[in-house]
Amino acid sequence: MRSPVKLFHWSFPLIFLAGWFGKSHGQVFDMMQHRAFTKIDVPFRYEGNFILLNVIFNNALPLTFILDTGAEYTLLTKKDIAEILQIDFQKRFTLYGADLKEELYAYLTKNISLQVGDLHATHRSVLVLEEDYFRFEEYCGIQIHGILGADFLKRFTVQIDYDKQVVTFYNPAYYLRKYKTAAARELVLPFVLIKSKPYLRCTTHLYGQEAKHLNYLVDTGAGLSLLLYTDIDTLRQAQVKMVNSPIGLGLGGRLEGYVGRIKRLDFASVSFPELITKFQQKPEFLDSLLLTPRDGIIGNNLLAHFPKITFDYNRLHLIITLTNKKVKQPPYDRSGLLIGASGESLNQFTILNILDATPAASSGLQVGDKIRKINGISTGILSLENVNNRFRGESGKKMRLLVQRGDALLAFSFSLKDII
Repeated sequence: MRSPVKLFHWSFPLIFLAGWFGKSHGQVFDMMQHRAFTKIDVPFRYEGNFILLNVIFNNALPLTFILDTGAEYTLLTKKDIAEILQIDFQKRFTLYGADLKEELYAYLTKNISLQVGDLHATHRSVLVLEEDYFRFEEYCGIQIHGILGADFLKRFTVQIDYDKQVVTFYNPAYYLRKYKTAAARELVLPFVLIKSKPYLRCTTHLYGQEAKHLNYLVDTGAGLSLLLYTDIDTLRQAQVKMVNSPIGLGLGGRLEGYVGRIKRLDFASVSFPELITKFQQKPEFLDSLLLTPRDGIIGNNLLAHFPKITFDYNRLHLIITLTNKKVKQPPYDRSGLLIGASGESLNQFTILNILDATPAASSGLQVGDKIRKINGISTGILSLENVNNRFRGESGKKMRLLVQRGDALLAFSFSLKDII
């Protein structure tokens, strides 16, 4: 009998993972380091609001993994890589998609070696997806091969320096001796560790409602500021400006929700006003699956406001390095287009969705149109992030698109405007 796994993943615009294997499987964590190991610095790339690390997989292939504090397990999304390396699959698991109906599959592999910078870890268990259900490339425009989850991260004290783009993996005993108390410009927030993932409470101000102390997953694998499970009807009654929008791609299908703003979130002594937020009606099945109760997710767009974030798993502390810089949110899309990337170089761009009542909706553009030029610039020299940034320009800016529809090249135009 196959063991069931409930696995949920959002690849645009956020990522989170929750899963269980029935009985937890123990792992031996062998560090190929001297016993005096204190810390190791590893550079990362910050693209698509993700922390991307170079990982040497099983002493053979250089791959790109997301550092994801919100993922319970380490995953390889490309089964063909495991097959090329002739890795044995120990057990097949059943996954369920976002609708909890469609069956998907993954395999457990053991004794995998992972090298991150000068950090060598062996005898790791990794979950390998039977198919690439996440579709990172299409929705993010980035070649991503896996997720480095909490089963790996919790062995260390992990410091993320967003300014220098360096992750430091500390020996927890060394960090405890050297940093017994927080520095003058640091704030310590206690968190609760559930299924190896950090949760903390923040004061959340919604329009037309009293401030609430809500429970959030702190998720470096989420490329957003905030996601909030809430009663959508209550938001409508409070006249919160929001639009119906796909908020992620779940296993087995696209996840629908809303994008809008909350009045304010208070986090680490900083107020984030008019915070761009993804809203979702809390799925009823979450409680039935006995998953961790949570009200939402705090992601990289908010965390990156601070120079450094340190996850002290040993003391259950989130240590925030404070800053005097003003809160500045990245601009949100002003077109209403959802665009996907394809092709060997991920430089072919197709319209996947057009939001209702947005500038693009009345332009004549259609889902499936392939964008060839934007304001005279060939998209062949752009990344998906470059393309999306062009639709976050100033309100009123005229956008001229040349698209391919079948064999025809067609021109369309519209002006950007705020949609939330």
